[in-house]
Amino acid sequence: MRGMLSQIRFQAIVVALVPIAVLAAMLAYTIATRNSTAVTAFWADHTQRAIEANYALMNALTEETHRVSLYRRTNDARDEAAFVHAAQEVNRRAAALLAIADATPTEAHQAQVYVSTVDAENRFLTRFMAAQRRGDTVAIRALESAPATQQLSAQLNIAKRDVDKSERILAVTALRTASNYLTRFSTIILAMLLGGVVLFLILAVGFGGHVWLRARHLRNNAQALREGRDPDPLHGGDELAVAEREYRGLLERLQQEHNNVAVLQQALLPQTLPSVPGVRIDASYTPSTADADVGGDWYDVFTLSDGRLGISVGDVAGHGLQASSMMAQIRQSVRMAARLYDQPVNVLQAVNRALYDDGGPLATLFYGELSLNTGLFVYASAGHPLPITVQATGVVEQIPGGGLIMGAQRRVEYRQYSLTLDAGSAIVLFTDGLVESGRRIEYDYDAGVRRLIDVVNRQYYSATENIAQAIQRDVLEGRPQLDDAAILFVAVTDVGFARGNATKTWAIDARSASAARRAKRAFLWRLGEFAPDGTDLSAPELIFGELVGNVARHTPGMAEITLEVDDNVALLHVCDEGPPIVHAVSRPEDLAEGGRGLLLVESMARDLTIDRTANGNHVTVELPITLNRREAGPRAPARPLRQRTLPA
Repeated sequence: MRGMLSQIRFQAIVVALVPIAVLAAMLAYTIATRNSTAVTAFWADHTQRAIEANYALMNALTEETHRVSLYRRTNDARDEAAFVHAAQEVNRRAAALLAIADATPTEAHQAQVYVSTVDAENRFLTRFMAAQRRGDTVAIRALESAPATQQLSAQLNIAKRDVDKSERILAVTALRTASNYLTRFSTIILAMLLGGVVLFLILAVGFGGHVWLRARHLRNNAQALREGRDPDPLHGGDELAVAEREYRGLLERLQQEHNNVAVLQQALLPQTLPSVPGVRIDASYTPSTADADVGGDWYDVFTLSDGRLGISVGDVAGHGLQASSMMAQIRQSVRMAARLYDQPVNVLQAVNRALYDDGGPLATLFYGELSLNTGLFVYASAGHPLPITVQATGVVEQIPGGGLIMGAQRRVEYRQYSLTLDAGSAIVLFTDGLVESGRRIEYDYDAGVRRLIDVVNRQYYSATENIAQAIQRDVLEGRPQLDDAAILFVAVTDVGFARGNATKTWAIDARSASAARRAKRAFLWRLGEFAPDGTDLSAPELIFGELVGNVARHTPGMAEITLEVDDNVALLHVCDEGPPIVHAVSRPEDLAEGGRGLLLVESMARDLTIDRTANGNHVTVELPITLNRREAGPRAPARPLRQRTLPA
């Protein structure tokens, strides 16, 4: 009887201990799983930071190479300064990569090899930059043709690939180690449960077998990732499945995160801007450098009835896909309202009501309408930074205005303003990210606007590139950009321009530097309307400057300048009231002060003709440019100069 009681007591104790052992084993497994997940997460984060540092180093080296290329074409001191800054950025990124890759000897060795190759490339670019600065063409050719130079790019790609591969192998190894640990631990749990009562044996075997199978599945996935094969997804919601999905998602995000912003912005911003006779339109958008989220900044230009041009720029509060979606909706709402209502204030009120009723986020908006027949610009603002105007006289200033931000109240009375944009005037519209670059805890908004005005004053007359892009690049150069920045540049080259009327005349006093600059600006803006995108206008700009300078030096100063566009040919006419132009066909003496300007013009132009009129000279130049967006063929050689006298 006593033995039976002892056996029952023993069985009861065993029955009582088995659930406790099961609970203890499950608790231990949970702790081990969490520790394994933490280790996996650590190495996944370490791999991500190392790969991001690798990409950042390669991007910095690409920027340094780009700056060398720019300096080689322009010899501009700003490009040289940008190169020095880029070289410093390369060194900083290289040091950051070495610091991250110091976790294991193999990783550190691969990173050191990569950084050594980057240092070799950096030294080559520094020597190349120094030779370019000296104008030492022999040294430049020697550097370009050196065998080490030819091999450097391939070595750099191999070293970068080895670093990426090393990081991925390191993370996969850590993941496999964690899975092996869990496999061994689940086996121990299974062994412990086998000593229990048969009642709990099935549960223990089933639980342990399930964990073992998932751990083996996880190990097989780690092996597949290491070998470059697609893993079999581990379904479920436990820590192993989450860790496996996070690691696979990490690999996918590393491949896609650098393309998301560009793809989304291309889809949401206007794909093309309208081509409007008498108006030049340039635009530029730069996403924030602080994160990869897409912002809510936008710009838009569209044509309306009665010869009007609708212009809008705005910013939706927040970032991410929701802000981008709302940005696209508001931009389209502005277009629809502009076709229903005849005043900008009515457009703003309609869009504000729709935004408030839909419970949308707050947004700022500037909307204006430009009359192409009169140059009258009527506008209204809803809490948006006010644009900057460039008057034909050269005055650059911010226009007046103001209004409540959109979406805050349903009934808002906006105030309407107007100004006149004459030929040679322009307006620069922008979002706050452009004037808040470099912002810290406190930021002087007015100082940012003053900086933008100074940059516009330097850049607006240029016509050899996208003027909006040039202004944005100048403002953001060397400054951290904490928000998206959009800018729209709208220049009026002619008021009341009729389609088919491709002739424009300016009468100026060539001795006035400001008048000559304004005329050159209007000439280049007008020529840019007919030129294909990306056309280099430096040669027409130089020809214009030489002919106007010749008038200023040798005549009373008054000049009549005409740009005539006929099909794909652009003719520049310069008429003055000076003495006859004596042009030396042969090369002037080395020490002669005159005679070089016309020879330079003749060498660049497709044709040059000098006519003598009753009152002065008439110089006609066929500009070396192909218009009407046709493919430009080889440049025609300059024809011999024709010089003649017209009858009175």
